[in-house]
Amino acid sequence: MKKSNKTTYAGFGAILAVIAGAVQTGLTMGWENIQWSVVIPAIMSGVGLLFSRDHNVSSKAAGVEK
Repeated sequence: MKKSNKTTYAGFGAILAVIAGAVQTGLTMGWENIQWSVVIPAIMSGVGLLFSRDHNVSSKAAGVEK
């Protein structure tokens, strides 16, 4: 979406943080100890933020058609 920088950056940050945490867990405690039941929903939430629109962006400014 256009002009929704805040939620896009939040989505990238969330995905990056989850992946970094999973890699750290894998490297320190072993790859079998990664809690996929936490990692996958967190990544999905980050992807949802990538496609969401900021509260102060109108439909017209975002390019949403009726």
